[in-house]
Amino acid sequence: MPRKANGTTFVSDGSAYASVTIGPKKRLARALPFVPVDKEETALAWARTLQELVDALREAGRDGEAAAKVDVAIQVGRDDPKAGLARVRAGISRLRALDARARIAAAPRGKVTVKAFGHRWTTGELQVEYPDHIPKKKSAHKDKQILERWVYPVVGHLALSAFTLRDAQEVLRRVPRELSSATRRHVAQAMVRLCNLAVYPCQLIPSSPLPKGFLPRVRTRPGAYLYPTEDRALLACAGTARRNGVPLVNRLLYGFLAREGMRREEALALTWADLDLTRGAVRLDSNKTDDPRAWALDAGVAKALEWWRKKNKTAPAEARVFGDIADTHHLAAALQQHLREAGIDRAELYEHTERRRRVNVHALRATFVTLSLANGKSEAWVQDRTGHRSSVMVNRYRRVARTASELGLGALAPLHKAIPEIRASHAGRGGGRSDR
Repeated sequence: MPRKANGTTFVSDGSAYASVTIGPKKRLARALPFVPVDKEETALAWARTLQELVDALREAGRDGEAAAKVDVAIQVGRDDPKAGLARVRAGISRLRALDARARIAAAPRGKVTVKAFGHRWTTGELQVEYPDHIPKKKSAHKDKQILERWVYPVVGHLALSAFTLRDAQEVLRRVPRELSSATRRHVAQAMVRLCNLAVYPCQLIPSSPLPKGFLPRVRTRPGAYLYPTEDRALLACAGTARRNGVPLVNRLLYGFLAREGMRREEALALTWADLDLTRGAVRLDSNKTDDPRAWALDAGVAKALEWWRKKNKTAPAEARVFGDIADTHHLAAALQQHLREAGIDRAELYEHTERRRRVNVHALRATFVTLSLANGKSEAWVQDRTGHRSSVMVNRYRRVARTASELGLGALAPLHKAIPEIRASHAGRGGGRSDR
């Protein structure tokens, strides 16, 4: 296998040049008149991008166009090198997507397998090719995991044209019954979506083999939520000489989720640029439902995040607010461990049966919805923060919320008071009396 070519740069006669490989032992050098000779990183970025362009053309069998396309790309960068570079990269993505489409179109229909088509979906190739019909997936990694874990081992080798309802039923039959009904539905949804895309816009099969009603029903199981006293114990668990505590960044994340209602993925992706701590607001332009939303943060949350920002004052605006959390893939297990370390032993938090789910990170979102409704917040107020598009999901919490109200559980403590390190900081500035 030949070694992968890399674009390189050099300076000659006071100008920066890019050099790319366009064939066996054949290189092409072009001046980059819009790049100052002292901007080595910019020149190298252009050289590598031009090499990617040449590679994409060669992969598509268009070797003879390489020199001309490189010249066109350089012309694109003359007016605005940064914007031009982005345009060239977008062109490379389109070129590769069209090449992949041409390869599939040229292959016999029976050769396009479930796995090959699924790979194009989860890698975003189909979205580039059909941007008007296939939205960018926020949960592509989850779809990929589901397909690789449950679908491909059973039917990945089958041609799309040969995939039948019986094959899909066999996939579901092999999903262990002890897993949740939601997991089974997610597997079925992945197969339904794959078939629908193959019908349109890709037009690889005339109709979907999966009928309406194929999706399994989800058995609703009450999820756990934290009592205000448990939330306070968890956030106060800073550790002592005799026992380990919960890391500060974890406690800050747990408290934030329980008070703002964000999805786990949204909170972990949150950057400092998404926050307006001067006014106490948050903006989510990118989220699961592709529906931008913004709202006023809880006052205690805003104060806690302002304190956290001062501790991370050197972090750039694009840095993630909770980026210090080491293992984001096992947060459910971490939360369960941290609850135990905080001395919280309510049995139903750890039960996992056909009728009840054990506590996980989603329980913090459930805490937000349940206690908000129990303390008189409106459905619209809750939906503005959670991003639920309909009242169906919110209504699932109403019965539990009524119980919480009858028990007189109350509301969560302000976040800046519930975390000892932040409370001590406010007290040290002379705010001890008002912050108690």
